[in-house]
Amino acid sequence: MIQLVLEFQLEKPELPLEYERTIVSFLKAASNNYSQEMFERLYDKSKSIIKTFTYSVYLPGAVFDKDVIKLKETRFKIFFTDADMGQTIEWFNSILLWMKREQNIMPVKLIINYSSVYLVKDKSRVNVY
Repeated sequence: MIQLVLEFQLEKPELPLEYERTIVSFLKAASNNYSQEMFERLYDKSKSIIKTFTYSVYLPGAVFDKDVIKLKETRFKIFFTDADMGQTIEWFNSILLWMKREQNIMPVKLIINYSSVYLVKDKSRVNVY
């Protein structure tokens, strides 16, 4: 399996307590922008869908306050894995397309390292290594 590691740069070292909703919204937006068929295959509300992907989040130095999660750094990582290789490629493409469309918000630099793909903020341009 391939693991996608997405690193997000924040303006301030904090996240809302319900950051999971933001991550799910990001995944939905990325899949919908890439392919309506992919989005419906994964998120059709008319049927129960077992997903083959999972993710975890690394929040460096997280301190959970009443209203926010304060971090030690102004970035966090999402580790994303999908058991379906074809769907992994779709996710990879959908995330890249979303990042490209939102380039003014979060340009990326790709670093491919063995079985991992890292997406890291880079203010200058999109580089493929």
